[in-house]
Amino acid sequence: MIGDVRYLQTMSKEKFLKNQYLDVLSSGKPVCERWQSSFQNFYDDMIDATPARPGRRYLGLRVRDSEFAPENVEWHFHTALNPKRERAASEFYERQKAERRRLIAEEYHTWEARTSGRLK
Repeated sequence: MIGDVRYLQTMSKEKFLKNQYLDVLSSGKPVCERWQSSFQNFYDDMIDATPARPGRRYLGLRVRDSEFAPENVEWHFHTALNPKRERAASEFYERQKAERRRLIAEEYHTWEARTSGRLK
């Protein structure tokens, strides 16, 4: 998968489907014979089902214990099933909030000291 979201948003459906095809084949999960035989079969089955703006989507299984096949796939968003990325982003924002609170507290204490006459 390509990590740059801007690249995914601007790429054509064909390039997007090529990336999805490679991801499906390399997923380690079973893939129907029709899709294993050629990208063109995968393309023919998925081109009409591909969102106009694929963005951060990927092809996932409807029934997890089954194989990748036209009737058993649906589009998912990366953030929905990537808890490590979500947790890292959450921790980053929590650190930013804590730092902002610390700076605000420092400014408040400085202001309080000035107004009480302790600093000039």
